[in-house]
Amino acid sequence: MPRKENNSRYSTLMKLFKIGKGDESSILKLQIEDLETITEDIDVKNIILLRKYVKEKNTLQYLKDEKEPAKKEERRNNNA
Repeated sequence: MPRKENNSRYSTLMKLFKIGKGDESSILKLQIEDLETITEDIDVKNIILLRKYVKEKNTLQYLKDEKEPAKKEERRNNNA
């Protein structure tokens, strides 16, 4: 018996149902922020983060090194 191929469209729809966005009305109103929990795509996650900073009128903060918080925490631990 042939193995059933992975249907990526079906998989995406099931992910939307999992986050409560699978019905037609919710799909039509879907925002990019709704996709944060179902994607590992770094570009999508960066766009979501950029939108957050733009809404806060702090776009320059977005451009800072993404590892900066980790570096600050590491310095804090070394000084303790």
